[in-house]
Order: sequence, then structure tokens, then C-alpha cells
Amino acid sequence: MADFNYPDICWKNNTVAHVSSISCVTCFITQTLDVPTRNKALLHWLLTNQENLLCNFSVTDSLGCSDHDIVEFGILLSTLKVRTKAQVLDFRRANFSSPRAQLGGTPWEASTEDKGLSECWELFKNALLETQNHFIPFKGNGSKQRKRPPWLNCELLSLLKTKRDVYQKWKSRQMPIENYKGIARECRDTVRKAKAQFKLKLARDVKNYKKGLFRYVSNKHKQKENIGLLLKRRGELVTNNAEKAEVCQHLTSVFTSTVGPQALGTTIQDDAKTDTPSVKEELACKLLQELDPYKSMGPDTIHLKVLRKLTDVVARLVSITSEKSWRLGDIPEDWKKANVTPIYKNGLQEEPGNYRPISLTSVPGKVMEQISCGLSQVK
Repeated sequence: MADFNYPDICWKNNTVAHVSSISCVTCFITQTLDVPTRNKALLHWLLTNQENLLCNFSVTDSLGCSDHDIVEFGILLSTLKVRTKAQVLDFRRANFSSPRAQLGGTPWEASTEDKGLSECWELFKNALLETQNHFIPFKGNGSKQRKRPPWLNCELLSLLKTKRDVYQKWKSRQMPIENYKGIARECRDTVRKAKAQFKLKLARDVKNYKKGLFRYVSNKHKQKENIGLLLKRRGELVTNNAEKAEVCQHLTSVFTSTVGPQALGTTIQDDAKTDTPSVKEELACKLLQELDPYKSMGPDTIHLKVLRKLTDVVARLVSITSEKSWRLGDIPEDWKKANVTPIYKNGLQEEPGNYRPISLTSVPGKVMEQISCGLSQVK
């Protein structure tokens, strides 16, 4: 709220009479006060960037010798804590020996001999998803353990509890203040040392565990939406997620609409004399072992840790699917899909052209691409 003197601005129609006042009505904020506050002039602005945030507006008589009226309003604030119900896989309690024996004992060659590529991939995907959901338990993503600082270990937590008990005893005159000062000084030094050791550990393990550093940095920032308000071609602001997706349709131009040998730059000859190279399990196993288990999964929701832990079994499934894909010159429909997220680059954040797309595709599809590149070089 502020006291201004811009009589040329019409807040009802968002129009101005002078060019110097254009910036006041084009900064994506709303003037919610429409009652004169000094004689017949509207001098006071009550600006907000969220609808239904302010309520109970009232303008009363001036206070004392002032010629400005008193403006009263209320702010709607939510005091309820939003707890997420998202469930994530708990790999600490996972059992990989049973699914390895179950998948390893299945005759996949005989089961997929008379099936097409799509049916073969659906069979593998359902088997992996069923294994992932059955043998790996879920846990809540918003637990109390997650809210605790990462540098707060059990010993430090016990020391802080002792400090709190000593404080209560000193407050009730059961213990001198020297004892409380001593335990408070020890807690302060221990907390500083724990924070320094945690940051040093993050710096040492940044090459092997980058996700820990990124998680620590992201927790320091306030949570916000990936995409804020966007502008349409007509200049209207878009707030709904469905409308934002329609505005960002230009991001699809960076993806190729054709798939197959022509898109890869290779040619498949239908000559009977031409021997189709076979996909070896050793190559698929090597590529699966090089996967980063801390990266995000694709639209098929197959976790990278599952592929990494069950490499010896999944390698045979990937080799069978890749060989069928190479012989038929096609890929499954799931490998053509991607989760696209717009990432802000620079410039005005409300302009859709200032975003670039980041796509998450199927991880088995990426492995198949690397295998196909190797086969095309051999052929």
C-alpha cells in the first residue's frame, strides 16, 4: 500500500493519459482500492498480484489533523501446513533377490517369438513395473525425517534436547546460569562443526553424487512454480496449467516428427542375403551398468535403480527388444513419448519464447539408441 498522485490513470479500464504512467499498469498487479481517499481524489494504491488475497475494504474519516482518510483492509493468510501425499520408492527396504530369480527363470525368447515389437515391449514393461511395485515398498515423501536438516545427526539431536532440559531447569531456578551457558556454548560449537563437515562432504562427493549438492542448494530457495504467468499473443495473462501448455506448443518444433531408419540416418535393406547383426547381452549389460541411478525416470515410470540392480536380467530383455526394433526398423510407441518441462532462459519471464524445453524420454529407449548406433557402425 502506498500514497501516490497519478490522476491520469483509470484503474477501471487500465488506461493512462501520459506515457510516463504506462509502467504502473503493465507490471501485472491489480489495484483493489477504487474509493477516493482524499476529498475526491484516489491517492492511495492497494496493489496485489494475487486474486482474493485482500478483503473487508473500508475507508473511514481522517485521523487528527490529516486530510487523508483511513484505509482498512484484511489479508487472507492460510495457517494450515500443506502436507504432500506423494509416495516414493524406498530402496533401503527393497528385495532384489526374489525379482532377479523370478525374471531370470522366465523363457523370454519363447514367449516373444511370435509377437510383434509393441507386444514384446508391453510384456517387458509390465513385468518390470510389476516387479518394481511388488518387491520395492513405498514411503511418504513428506515425512518428519525429510524436514530435519541433513547435518543433524542423532548425537547432536540428543545434545540439543539436553540443552532444552537445562534451560527449563535454569528458568525454574533449579540450576545456575553457568551450567546453561556451558551447554549452550557446546551446542553452538557442535552445530557449526556439523554444518562445516556436511558441506565439506558435499564438496568431496560432488563428482559421484551431484544430486546431493543440487538438493541442498534447492532447499535453500523458496518453493515456487516451474512456470509463472504467461502472455498470449493478444496480451492476456494465462494462469491455468492447461492454457500454459497450449501457449507453449511452439516447444514441439524442436522435436522430430519422423522416427525410424530415415531419422537415424541409416538404411535397412530387405535383402535375404544381408545378415542382420545380433544384439549381444554383453553390450546391453555394459550400457545398463553405466546408468546414473539418481537421474529421473521417463514416461514409462521404470526407475533407473531397478534397471541398474537387475542388470543381468534386464540386459536380456533389452537385447531382445533392440534386435526386434532393428530388424523391423521401428520403435515402440512409449519410446516416442516424453515429459517436456519448459526451463526459463533469459528476458521477460511472461514471454513464452524465453523458455527452452527439457525432455525426459524412456531410459530403455535411450539404451536402444546407443545399441543402434553401435550396430550401424558395425554394418
